[in-house]
Amino acid sequence: MVLACLPALGNDHSQLRYRSLSFTNLSIEQGLSQVSGNAIIQDSKGFIWIGTQDGLNRFDGHNIRIFRHDKDNPASLGRDFISALAEDDRGGLWIGTRGKGLDEYDPLTETFRHHQIIPGTKGRGSASDVKKLLVHEQRVYIGTLQGLF
Repeated sequence: MVLACLPALGNDHSQLRYRSLSFTNLSIEQGLSQVSGNAIIQDSKGFIWIGTQDGLNRFDGHNIRIFRHDKDNPASLGRDFISALAEDDRGGLWIGTRGKGLDEYDPLTETFRHHQIIPGTKGRGSASDVKKLLVHEQRVYIGTLQGLF
């Protein structure tokens, strides 16, 4: 996976001549849990979060930490298949999963809290398959195959 950040330059592309661009290639060899990134964001602390089919990866610029579901720990990630990511204005991370709905990550305790979108829905094509997330004015908008919540 290649991470690239390009500044918005407007119509004046001459600035590119004077700027040095740096790219970091992340792969399994560098510690990424899987090569396919389904969702990626940079949080307010500067961490790069990458959601894959095999866990949630946090990159600090040097190291990758992987968060995965642990059946023996109810405060772990709800499912390893991550499909969407968003950050709220408190610095909390919202994680959409495929088949297990929505998780909320607390950066202070480094734990996850699970939120059921609609009671009783599960399986492929249900509201438990989160496709998109948006946090706006302390509200979490969840896009699923069953609609917007």
